[in-house]
Amino acid sequence: MATSAGLSNWAEKRAFPRFPAPVLVRYGTAQPDHSGYAFDISEGGLGFAGDAPEPIGVEVRVRFKWDSPMGEWIDARAVVRHTHGNKMGIQFLDLKESIKIKLVEMIYQEITRRGG
Repeated sequence: MATSAGLSNWAEKRAFPRFPAPVLVRYGTAQPDHSGYAFDISEGGLGFAGDAPEPIGVEVRVRFKWDSPMGEWIDARAVVRHTHGNKMGIQFLDLKESIKIKLVEMIYQEITRRGG
């Protein structure tokens, strides 16, 4: 389990900045059958609280979508990079460039909606 100091060090090493976002999450090692809710997202990964945290280094299947009527589910493979209680930080492994662009657009829309 990562300490809070470890979490800040991890945040400093991220390749992409994360932003707060209302994102629904489904995840699991074989099938995405656990539920969670994201507290931040970037084109490179996702931070979320879930009902069944996985250990660091485990590869997971993840489905996520913006929590809105217009949100559509995105499927991805990811690896758990840090955990703290029921919170996990995952790094996407194989997002297509078109999905990354869509994520950046959704993040921008959320920032604009919040007046940021």
